[in-house]
Amino acid sequence: MSSRSDSPNLDLLRTVAVSCVLASHVLTVRGVAIRYLGGLGIWGVLIFFVHTSLVLLFSLERQIGDDDPRTSKIVHSGRFLVRRVFRIYPASIVATLVACGFNLPLRNFVAGHFVGTVIDERVFLSNLLLVQNLTHTESVLGPLWSLPYELQMYCVLPWLYWLTRKRSGGVVIAGWIAMSIACVVVPTSGLGMWDMAFFVPCFLSGVVAYRLNRTVTPLLPFFLWPVVIATAGFFYVHYRITHAAQTFGWLACLALGISVSFFRELPAMLHPPFKIIARYSYGIYLTHDFGLWLAFGHFFRLPTGIQWTVFVAVTTVSTVMLYHLVERPMVRLGARLSGGSAANRGRPSSSSGALRPRRAGV
Repeated sequence: MSSRSDSPNLDLLRTVAVSCVLASHVLTVRGVAIRYLGGLGIWGVLIFFVHTSLVLLFSLERQIGDDDPRTSKIVHSGRFLVRRVFRIYPASIVATLVACGFNLPLRNFVAGHFVGTVIDERVFLSNLLLVQNLTHTESVLGPLWSLPYELQMYCVLPWLYWLTRKRSGGVVIAGWIAMSIACVVVPTSGLGMWDMAFFVPCFLSGVVAYRLNRTVTPLLPFFLWPVVIATAGFFYVHYRITHAAQTFGWLACLALGISVSFFRELPAMLHPPFKIIARYSYGIYLTHDFGLWLAFGHFFRLPTGIQWTVFVAVTTVSTVMLYHLVERPMVRLGARLSGGSAANRGRPSSSSGALRPRRAGV
């Protein structure tokens, strides 16, 4: 993988992530009873966490490499955080304002009904600022629950970059193990599995992937990469039902982090659809619940074919509009405001990093 180009393998990973979330929600709303359905959506989010850490470390590498070598670590961190704020907040704010403005019941889907939440000033501000896990408030839009954890992880990601970039892959994996043990004993704040401690090893799996990518030679055929993703996913969604979801989620994420660097890239001819879906994945993640509610909730009396048409049309149009009218312009604005080299400005990318040539050894 390389920090300078897109990676078909990472775009595939992001496509699988958003597809798992989408499939889980669609099948739930349509009343399809599958034993592993709940775990499928969570697995998609965990994949996002691994992918996000990996590609943002590539982004940091690119940013630091292009900037003046005399630039301090604090300045690098500040520039990185400004770009992430402009990447995440604008689209989430739009989604929050629409959900709250129309008082839409988009928090969850329970017993065949869309469920909302009471929106007061505290709930509104918590969702707007994406701090629901800190204020112990509900998300007005279901998918918003994961974004606070991403934002909080961004605060330490630059320092993880400097901490691990000169360490061996074995040392980084040992650090992952130590941190996982620490997260087991961290007292929760009453939110159970949704505490930040649950997700730290998932993000750190992306750090493991980044470090191994610098030293591992990709020798395995590309077609085994989807097999590994599917196997890790089955491992998680199957065993989370009867065992500790926490442990199996971490191990599945670590499996992705360790293995991603060992596979050759997907052929160029297979890349376009994954690249497109990865580019719009954030918008799909934020907007598909609006399409589900409108099609299968508000228009529940319409024929099934028309409902599906409404769902696909609303999700597609809103996703494309959100990307071109909000996401991409705000990413470019954030890049300009954060300064740095021209090479890093206005480069919204689907994967923000890619597989690159490696030297042998770990």
